[in-house]
Amino acid sequence: MQSLLGKILGCIAEAVKKLGEGGYGKVFKCKVLCGSAEDYVTVKLVAEKSDDVLREIELMEEMSGVSEFCLSSLGSPTIPSFVDAPEGYWIMMPLMNGGELYELMTSCDRHLGCGACEDWFGRRCWTDLNPSYTTAFMLSLFRDAVKGVAAFHAQTGFLHADLKPENVMLNCRGTDDCFAAVIDFGLACDMKDPEECAYAGTPAYVPPEVYLSSPVAALGSPKRDVWALGVILYELTYQSVPPFAMEDGSGDLVTAYDPATDNNFPQPPTALDQLIIQMLALNYTERPTLNSIETMLKDIILEELKAEDERDERKVLAMLDETPTERGASVAKPKCLSQSDAAQVLEANPELKAGKQHHRRSSASGSEEAKREHCTDTPRPFANIRKCGMKRQGKRRVCCVCHVERGGKIVNAHFPMMDECL
Repeated sequence: MQSLLGKILGCIAEAVKKLGEGGYGKVFKCKVLCGSAEDYVTVKLVAEKSDDVLREIELMEEMSGVSEFCLSSLGSPTIPSFVDAPEGYWIMMPLMNGGELYELMTSCDRHLGCGACEDWFGRRCWTDLNPSYTTAFMLSLFRDAVKGVAAFHAQTGFLHADLKPENVMLNCRGTDDCFAAVIDFGLACDMKDPEECAYAGTPAYVPPEVYLSSPVAALGSPKRDVWALGVILYELTYQSVPPFAMEDGSGDLVTAYDPATDNNFPQPPTALDQLIIQMLALNYTERPTLNSIETMLKDIILEELKAEDERDERKVLAMLDETPTERGASVAKPKCLSQSDAAQVLEANPELKAGKQHHRRSSASGSEEAKREHCTDTPRPFANIRKCGMKRQGKRRVCCVCHVERGGKIVNAHFPMMDECL
């Protein structure tokens, strides 16, 4: 394992910890042994080889150097950002050491004080979990994610289409100097192809227009990602989940949502409540743009700072006005990526070829075989359901698309929406 990782990185590296394993493959924290620096990266092995995976890799490459708030792959002129090996695709990425936003929210849920404020009904009390987690601090992290999505839209012309707390990662210097970045472009779709964007995502984060398949223009609109961000901000703010949190894929709970009857919003609503309500507007044209959300969040954060101490104020102001690199909180990038011996390693190991054959902008979305595939009435036999998503292809009904383990291999299975697939 260590030898293979070293070949991929173009220098000597060692896997120090397995961060995760599932139907998609394995993820490792790796120490890069170049010079005296204590540099670490994430190396992900994706077992499934498909056009969808290659497109995600290409999107990550396209985001390289664009925004620290949107996770990209690591590479250089002398070494590719990923390697096509017999066991799958090895992808090298920055190491985000703070875990998922979802994990932080789960920690708050489990903490009695954080899960419910005594003096403000319905709101989370983040400072009970960590005194540094003020409202201004948490909103600044969310604003980072908004910046990341905006950068992704502008650079690629794609929607993320699967925004949720699990797909927002944190990186921290110490315990409270953090920033957030958006990850996982596996369901990203071209804004210019509404049919491709017709149905994908996690049920509670999918906006009403997608369930209704109307209007068509909305399916490829950036406002689709605004809805998902609105749900994340809702969960970040209130102790109770949204009324549509248990959406089963039918869309009934989402399309029936009415903020006016949502008891989580205080009366009268604060500026933060009003922003969430706007982001969750049923009519997508009434949702604010990402740029306006950034501006409104900054105003709300500055207002929140008036009640915080001087140290917290300086920290949050730096988060608002400086990039992670400018304030010294960015992720480390291995120096050996620019060394010439990287090319020599690849030349000496021709079996580790860079996968550059896929060209996203010139290829059709999905294979003809996949487009012709119909849902089956019942799930095919499988040993274990892994990562699942949802997709509508053309005018066919909604299907659940899962990576399942069958015969020792991870394959795709399509079948109608069922409880065990959610």
